[in-house]
Amino acid sequence: LKKNSSFLVRGQALRQDYTELDYRDGWRSNLDMRFKWRLGDSLSLSLLPGVELDRTQRRYLDYRAITLGGRIGRRFDALQGVYIELGASQRWQRYADEHPVFGKVRQDNRTVASLTFSHKRFKLFGVHPSIIFEHVRNHSNVDIYSYDANNLRFGISHAF
Repeated sequence: LKKNSSFLVRGQALRQDYTELDYRDGWRSNLDMRFKWRLGDSLSLSLLPGVELDRTQRRYLDYRAITLGGRIGRRFDALQGVYIELGASQRWQRYADEHPVFGKVRQDNRTVASLTFSHKRFKLFGVHPSIIFEHVRNHSNVDIYSYDANNLRFGISHAF
């Protein structure tokens, strides 16, 4: 392992107070981690576990979720600094109580596959932009919450 390997822990707790939707009042908290290993000058591997809790005034809206993901990234010096990263994650989300309309406890499983492109040449004030394409498949035991989506996102990063 190279000395540039890293470990990140990030958490947050939010109080939710909705003006017109009192039943959504409550709190949300999450904890995300990232273990990133440099396996050479141009290759990296990341492991991304996380947990999330959401509590409201309605137990059928409360949930807990566990996420596990991974990424592998490579910088291609032969292509003058192009960086490509492949990612995949799985999220298991369980609700606390039976939904009053659907008559069952909702359970969702979300799979995400992503592809990220960036280039070291496109740097402005130390910030690197990136383009992320992701495919999301959410499977729910309540059919109305099942979907497939293709997303195009833009991101920025900066190393300190």
